[in-house]
Amino acid sequence: MTPNYGSLTDSRMHTLQLHQQGLSLEEIAKQRNLPTGVIVEHLINLMSMSQPVDINRLVALSSQQAIIRAIETVGDTELKIIYDHLNGQYSYNQIRLVRAFWRQYRIEF
Repeated sequence: MTPNYGSLTDSRMHTLQLHQQGLSLEEIAKQRNLPTGVIVEHLINLMSMSQPVDINRLVALSSQQAIIRAIETVGDTELKIIYDHLNGQYSYNQIRLVRAFWRQYRIEF
């Protein structure tokens, strides 16, 4: 059976509940016994479904601003281009989360 990336699965809901309880990415991953990347993917999918994911709990505001400026400069299609533009200062997961948030809300600073 192929997973439906656009649906609100029980697994994604569990991740959202733990996020809303204030757990970090690493804490959610440990509690769920899943890789951090899977938790990030859950949160990205949840954002795309307009679920209440608090980006400020995941990435500091100053980091969000720098990543968004980079996205607005180099575009949002290639993570490596954004990562390189930021001189590796931010993790791919931080960039993925901020990019998803930016795509959903088109935030400008």
